[in-house]
Amino acid sequence: MTNVAHNVFLDLMAYGGIPLFLLYVSSLGIALISIFRVTSRNKSYDPIFVTLVATWVGFQAQSIISINQIGLAVWGWLLTGLLVGYEHQFRKEEITTANAKKLSNVNKRSTEVFSITLIATLGAAVGFVIALPPLSGDIKWYSVRTTGQLSQLEDALSGSYLAPLNSSMLANAVQLLESSKLPQLAVKYAREGVSFNPENIDSWKVLYFATDATKEEKSHARLELIRLDPLNPEWKKLA
Repeated sequence: MTNVAHNVFLDLMAYGGIPLFLLYVSSLGIALISIFRVTSRNKSYDPIFVTLVATWVGFQAQSIISINQIGLAVWGWLLTGLLVGYEHQFRKEEITTANAKKLSNVNKRSTEVFSITLIATLGAAVGFVIALPPLSGDIKWYSVRTTGQLSQLEDALSGSYLAPLNSSMLANAVQLLESSKLPQLAVKYAREGVSFNPENIDSWKVLYFATDATKEEKSHARLELIRLDPLNPEWKKLA
């Protein structure tokens, strides 16, 4: 299931706010500058560059009406990086012999301190540290849903570094516990869900329908549902 906008730009803004949206647009702007530089510099037909640009433009066009699905989105990031890298790799600048010698000496010293291998290794390490927690959490949650063991479920919802919480996971856990005839545990995690993220509508929805939720909690959940989704008449019909 998915709960995202059918527009990559809107999806990034909804989940990461204006800062993430501006960073994403900036990355596309850098790619556009790279395209302009290569186009203005090269007067002959370059099939590799033309293929990169055509594919990149095609991806950006479909991203306006497509969800930000990881199997597809990864190509947008790769193509943007390839365009920028292509422009840097084949940049032709006119420099004097003296400047060339000076630049060579600077690059030589820089290479000794910050080699490409070192930078790539550090980048891979940082990426691994960032990607490990959500990946580990998803693996644990998948294991819970396939095995159905209560101990594994509570471990997955412990909120540790290798098992970070998210609103969707908590809401799904409540539904899973309700269907397993464990209403006390269900309402426990429903309460944790609204405390974890009071702006998530699914968290209030599962709290309202939780079997062991109090009348006060249901009344509060109804008001929050109306606040978060005021144009949906279904929430106003709730008792």
